[in-house]
Parts: sequence; C-alpha cells; structure tokens
Amino acid sequence: MDQDTEAPPPLSRKLRIADIKEDVDRPIEPTPAELAEMIALLELMGLEDLSFTYRLRRGAGGRIHLDGHLKARATQTCVVTLEPLETVVDIPVTDEFWPAPLIAELARQVADPEETVPLDWPDAIVDGMIDVGPVLYESLA
Repeated sequence: MDQDTEAPPPLSRKLRIADIKEDVDRPIEPTPAELAEMIALLELMGLEDLSFTYRLRRGAGGRIHLDGHLKARATQTCVVTLEPLETVVDIPVTDEFWPAPLIAELARQVADPEETVPLDWPDAIVDGMIDVGPVLYESLA
C-alpha cells in the first residue's frame, strides 16, 4: 500500500533522533481517544492496565534500537462461546529504526535469493524522526 494513502496509526509518538536520550526509560500513555481507537481496531471488548515502557539506544549505521515491555489486560469475545475472554499480556518488545538507505539495501537483499535477511522488517527513520507509538499498537495486536 502506498504510504500516502495509508491510514495513520491509532497511536503516534514521534521523536526527533537528535533529542533521543539513550538508556532512559520512557513510558507511552495512550489518551482515552487513542485507547478507544485501539480497542475498536483490535475488536476488543476492553483494554485495561495498559502500560508500555521503552528505552532507546543508538546502533551502527544510524540505527536506533528499542527495547521495551508491554503489559495489559485485554478482553475479547471467545469465538466459540461468545463469552468474554480475558488475556493478560506481559511481553518484552524489541524493534529497530533504520535510515532509508539501509532499508533500501535490505530490500535489494530480499530480492536476492542468496542473501539472508532478518525476519522482522525495521521501521524507517523519516526526516530525522522515529515514531514509537505504532510499536506499542503492533505489539499488542
């Protein structure tokens, strides 16, 4: 899908690369509207006790590494009984943000069957910024 027509993420927290403080715990606290949108998109009955804390550190070649932890209580509808089913989420989260030239090189490697490529595609650094909000949403999804 073309990025110009792609729907915006339900949760966005953009950070300038120049402003990143390494190895500092940072939380993301969704607003009520963001929380409601995530519940709707994920077709949940409820989402409680959501917490996401992460740390960033710089890597080689301008990469940014994210290590975090996601906790939540999600209630969804059981597909068999249609009863509410609560799930406790308590997971580590890792992600990487790469400059566009490195992602372009990765795309070339994917096209080459002789190359080994990572299973998780890195997120792009765009205009000197990263967006950590989608990391929370995608990890929860």
